[in-house]
Amino acid sequence: MTIGPLHLTVIRFDGNKFKGEILPELKAVRKAGIIRLLDLMFVLKDSEGNLSSIEISDLSEEEARGFGSVIGGLIGLGAGGAEGAYIGAEAGALALSDKDYGITPEEIEDIAGGLPSNSSALFILFEHTWAIRLKEAILNAGGGLVTQGLLDPVTLMNLGAELAAAAEAAERVESESS
Repeated sequence: MTIGPLHLTVIRFDGNKFKGEILPELKAVRKAGIIRLLDLMFVLKDSEGNLSSIEISDLSEEEARGFGSVIGGLIGLGAGGAEGAYIGAEAGALALSDKDYGITPEEIEDIAGGLPSNSSALFILFEHTWAIRLKEAILNAGGGLVTQGLLDPVTLMNLGAELAAAAEAAERVESESS
């Protein structure tokens, strides 16, 4: 089983003023084959502090076991070699078939409980399916991943501020030494 990069994120929403723009966009990227939704849990806390949730997944139970086995095997291989891969594959298959995606129910409850009234959180784990064929082509060409990361606008703004501060400090040091 070849899998694409996996992405886990938690997003908080204040005010619970949804107008229906999230689910149609999520359906569109799934239908286009850009992502496969492994798990989505939406937790809503109303103005009185009551919690409710919905969960969605594109995986059948058999697919969840397959994903869990691959993911757990890779983690186990890194942690303990071949023996770790075997143990990790078994544990991963059970975890994903039980819909345990690395965030325990207690952690979800803690996050949801920490939400202010009249707010919500979206827990989403998805596979970047668009990257599977690209990944295979890179591997077939003898390439290998060096590093990766996600850059969002806030990260880029923070990076710009850090670069500006470093440049300013370098100028100060240079002017003081002359």
